[in-house]
Amino acid sequence: MPKSPAAFFWLMPRSRRSWLRVAANLLFFSALSALLWRMARLAALARPFRSLISSLTCSRFSLWISICSFTPKNITTSIIYQLILFVKGYFILSTICNVSSAIAVVQEDFALKSYTVYLFRHGLTKGNLNAQYIGQTDLPLTMDSINQLHTLRGKYPYPEVDAVFTSPLKRCKDSAAILFPRNNLITIEDFKEYNFGEFEGKTAAELQDNLDFRDWLQGDMQASPPYGETNAQFMHRVCAAFEKVISGCVQTGTRRIALVCHAGVMMTLLTCYGLPEAAMANWQTDPGFGYKLHLDPALWMRANKMQVEDTAPIPMAQLEQVED
Repeated sequence: MPKSPAAFFWLMPRSRRSWLRVAANLLFFSALSALLWRMARLAALARPFRSLISSLTCSRFSLWISICSFTPKNITTSIIYQLILFVKGYFILSTICNVSSAIAVVQEDFALKSYTVYLFRHGLTKGNLNAQYIGQTDLPLTMDSINQLHTLRGKYPYPEVDAVFTSPLKRCKDSAAILFPRNNLITIEDFKEYNFGEFEGKTAAELQDNLDFRDWLQGDMQASPPYGETNAQFMHRVCAAFEKVISGCVQTGTRRIALVCHAGVMMTLLTCYGLPEAAMANWQTDPGFGYKLHLDPALWMRANKMQVEDTAPIPMAQLEQVED
């Protein structure tokens, strides 16, 4: 009785050994085909390594063919030999097709994984009309502003979106309800406007002799109104909330969203994440208007940036014609 599997194999009749080799070939190429399907998904995303994987795979095929090939001695073994070559060729061709298909699928999925983000400014309050610093005071929209938003909604094609996010303050929620009546609103606490502290409700004219106000106007990130928040705290609060929203959208596949927000929030987000880069003052916009941004996952993961594609709800060129 042989003491090892190898000895047992070689003591078997030649015909039985041939069939075992056929079975081994089938098992190996079945496993290899499944493995290369998974490898192809990685290769599709790692283009620089695709040629290396391909060359290693070909070497593996060549090595296996050399090891498993045997010289036919009679008609029976010749038929088995041809069958093995046919099976090898079939699995090689099948694997190549699977790899190509996997690469195409991954590339298509990657191309589709882009997101559109709309930023809109809320309507006006009485405090806005009086040029007051209105941060977290919960003022309602004026009737004129409500009518203006309804007019804009009827006149321009506001986008269809999958989700609408907004500040919990009335002026944002009411504006979002007018501009996106078909969507349920998702309120984010940290999308509130800047906390102006003692400057709240006052105008620049009333504060012009205030030393704290003068220091704050210099724009230092650590400057703050008395009992308010620093510029750095505001930026961190808003950006952290926005990144959580984007992360949630990517994880759930929510590809089109709108944010109806305060002017300070909008300008901060565009200054931090928008391309082309611009100073905060350059992102000012009228009530009910905003920007359309394209979020590419690769760019977002690499640099936390989004491409500002155009104004919204109408393109910049059309908007300029309306103003003229």
